[in-house]
Amino acid sequence: LPPVYPNGWYCIMPAHELPVKGVRQAHVLGLDIAVFRTEAGKVGVIEAYCPHLGANLAAGGTVEGDALKCPFHGWEFNCNGVCTNIPYAKDQSKIPSEARVRKFTAIEMNDQILLWYDAEGREPHWTPPPLPLVDNGTWSFRGKTQ
Repeated sequence: LPPVYPNGWYCIMPAHELPVKGVRQAHVLGLDIAVFRTEAGKVGVIEAYCPHLGANLAAGGTVEGDALKCPFHGWEFNCNGVCTNIPYAKDQSKIPSEARVRKFTAIEMNDQILLWYDAEGREPHWTPPPLPLVDNGTWSFRGKTQ
């Protein structure tokens, strides 16, 4: 059987809808994901559920520095899905490698946040072309048709 979704880039949201330190939930390609923007402005797209007790990181999670903080017990996950802080752990260097969530390759261009999907888990082998008229504001978003 062919894959359910074709390999390629998928728009998950307009970039202007995700402010610095913003967190949004999205359901795309049959997946629940958490989309966040770090204090430095980098976009992270990770699996929505914390591996600790299954809390939805996008529902009440907050951005602290370069990580998304779980609303239940404060575990923090960076843009690569790695747990970088467990607040009540005595030795942060001993955070287990299993304390991670799936990370998705995403790029921000043309005022869109795009997620890469490949049925076999391969990294992107192409990127969409930049649209200078979008980047310089000549073309602008005026709403969706539904």
